[in-house]
Amino acid sequence: MKNLTTSFLSCVVCGLLLAIPAAAAGKAPAAPSKASVAASSARRTIWPPENLSGKILAVNPDHNLVIVKDAEGTNFDVVVTSKTRIRSGGRAIALKDLAQFQNKEVTLRLIPERRGDIAEWIRIEG
Repeated sequence: MKNLTTSFLSCVVCGLLLAIPAAAAGKAPAAPSKASVAASSARRTIWPPENLSGKILAVNPDHNLVIVKDAEGTNFDVVVTSKTRIRSGGRAIALKDLAQFQNKEVTLRLIPERRGDIAEWIRIEG
């Protein structure tokens, strides 16, 4: 009788050891928390934000794009989003109005991302 009980217990333990991983694999993954989503989006930006000064070479409102040439002659294609704040003389202006400031000095804060440099804010100098 002892052999039969030991064999039965061995079979139950083996069955449980096989059933637990199979049951866990069948469960739907838990929805990500807001904190984990925020942390993963924060990790997308590999490079730190930076300030840039230069001259406006071109403005393309249709593509939400501003091209700025820095003092060293490097061109930066900067994407303007709905969150970008654009100011001239202490007042807010729209992206389409920025075209009138071509060849003017500008300072901006850009956030380098994989999709391109994103403008956080743009200020027309003088």
